Amino acid sequence: MIKFVDFISRAKAETLEDQDNLAIISVSEPKVDPALLALPESRILRLSFHDIDPGNEDVSFWKLFDEEQARSIIDFVDQLHAASRQFELMVHCRAGISRSAAIALYVANATGCRFPRRPFAGLAN
Repeated sequence: MIKFVDFISRAKAETLEDQDNLAIISVSEPKVDPALLALPESRILRLSFHDIDPGNEDVSFWKLFDEEQARSIIDFVDQLHAASRQFELMVHCRAGISRSAAIALYVANATGCRFPRRPFAGLAN
């Protein structure tokens, strides 16, 4: 089960050491190399979309967050939360303030896990 969630920057995620209880949702921009993470790929969900508010911009050339990516987050979170062991889930994006915060908010709401930095998720996108 997921006992804890937090949102962090890509730079911080790349410094994390592998721990058996750690899982990561890794958000990168399209056409950018994926983050270099020390965990096995089985505990990483990799996503790629731009940090864009589709209501405010011409989005024809941007890759937006879509239903398929939402489903992959739901499935990954459900799988971790159904596990017999406990996980700490880190969610990262480039800066660690908007896309990752939004996903962490979803995880906390869906699972009821601890989310101590919830008050700092005000820039969630």
